[in-house]
Amino acid sequence: MLISARLLYNRSNTTLALHLRVLGRLLSMEEPSPNGPKKDASSLSVRLLRYVVATSYAKITHRLKHKTLSQPYIRSLKTVDTFNVVESELEQPTHQGTENDRLFLIKFF
Repeated sequence: MLISARLLYNRSNTTLALHLRVLGRLLSMEEPSPNGPKKDASSLSVRLLRYVVATSYAKITHRLKHKTLSQPYIRSLKTVDTFNVVESELEQPTHQGTENDRLFLIKFF
């Protein structure tokens, strides 16, 4: 029970019930369109991203400024060399994979 209580702790002083209610509303929202309201995956991801950033901003800022954990990590990331990815070496989507993605989206929405 103690572990689950720690997992549910958040600095925003928002209850789990409120988070779940907001997430439920975000997931069920429909976007206006000329053919009537419909669910749009791209706007869904934008809404979820904004919600996560808004609810996690203080925690993210605190962690990024942490001297012993985040700062060394950020410095090490800055030392990584960049490289170009050859597109021909990337995995090309298969018809079956695309169809599975489409079916998932249909069932999800």
